[in-house]
Amino acid sequence: MKRLLPFFLCLLTVFPVFAQTQEEEAGRYLDTMIGAIREGNDPMRNRMFIKLRVLGVPAVGPLLGALDNETPEVRHYVSFTLGFFDDPRVVDALLGVFRSDPETSVRCAAAEALGRLESAEAVDPLLDALKVGDAKIRQSAAYALGLVGDPRARPALEKAKSDADELVRFFAEEALVEIDRAVARRKS
Repeated sequence: MKRLLPFFLCLLTVFPVFAQTQEEEAGRYLDTMIGAIREGNDPMRNRMFIKLRVLGVPAVGPLLGALDNETPEVRHYVSFTLGFFDDPRVVDALLGVFRSDPETSVRCAAAEALGRLESAEAVDPLLDALKVGDAKIRQSAAYALGLVGDPRARPALEKAKSDADELVRFFAEEALVEIDRAVARRKS
């Protein structure tokens, strides 16, 4: 036993050198995810998505930092991923992406993430988006409004049921059904 004590003491002094904070661990996972996105390695990207979700709130900071990445596919997937984190910093960041990212796909991912978060703060910007010229933005906005389930969206979604774009009409109709379900859940 006396021989093992120095060994364990040595391990205790060396171990902190190898230890990582959870934020550092999240940064490592995120770097791997970004590399996988750039390489088109969906299985690895998905593994890192799961690892980040399991890690939880410590992953939010590194993910928020990646919203400024130069690669649209990275910003898209990071926006998607953030839609699974219930953290107050996430909604504001996603609203910023939704309002200003130059890429439609990234803005759509942000809209849908806001919907998954059931963000009441997103309702007005999503309603405004139902009036924009880009059909993909209108589709994502209608879909997200259904996920939020806020009855304030009903009039705009009723109007969107006659949109020129078939998918906007589809998502508007589906959103109205989801809003009815959300209202019924809240009553029971």
